[in-house]
Amino acid sequence: MVRGVMLGVALGVVVTTMWVLVANATDHGLGVLAIVVGGAVGGGVLAGARGRGGARGGMVAAGLTLALVLAGRFTISQMEAARWAEEARAITEEDCLAHVAAGIQERYLENEYDLTWNEASEFPIEVMHAAQAKWSRMNEAERSGVRATLEERANAEASSAPLVGAVVFLVEFGLWGWAGAALGMATAYKTASATIAEEEVVTVASTAPGRIEILTEDLREAGQAGIFGALGRAEAAREAKERNGSQAA
Repeated sequence: MVRGVMLGVALGVVVTTMWVLVANATDHGLGVLAIVVGGAVGGGVLAGARGRGGARGGMVAAGLTLALVLAGRFTISQMEAARWAEEARAITEEDCLAHVAAGIQERYLENEYDLTWNEASEFPIEVMHAAQAKWSRMNEAERSGVRATLEERANAEASSAPLVGAVVFLVEFGLWGWAGAALGMATAYKTASATIAEEEVVTVASTAPGRIEILTEDLREAGQAGIFGALGRAEAAREAKERNGSQAA
């Protein structure tokens, strides 16, 4: 079973990594790919168990799938938070102008100025005009000071990205996330629990020249695990053929 766990983890990590990369590139969680993760893990466990996974192998594969799905979704959330932090650090001239406008608006409101609010803008018309005029009068040193203030604030916010990623994971995983994980676990269990009983293999191996046809039939009946289950069934077939050769010798 140790070999099955190792192979299941290896295949599962490869598929989960591909899932994370695709999700990051498309900006979509793609939770349905948890089923593919489950199939890969189940196939690895079954192959590592030499085609005799059984209920134990199925439960191990299901547990590994759940861990990998949670790890994959958590990684996706952390990558989203990292992108948010990177965007927050990118200070533009519009950000600087908005910072200047916010200060002017605060003073205008304290003095109870009559302001004209514009739905298309975050600030009143009078505030934006004053901010643009002030920004145009600033020298390079003063503008650099405004930018430095915003960068310091952005860095402070970006430092909380890991916490933001964890919160995003908890919020976004939700019902559909657990549904995808459950489907992945079911796929892993069904794939890994396919069993070729050893006594059947030995019987087939000691049969006369028609053993290949009998072996094929037994393997087909024993494992209805889908594509990934073929890995374990092929491994069992190979061992049976090796035993045939040794007995013939």
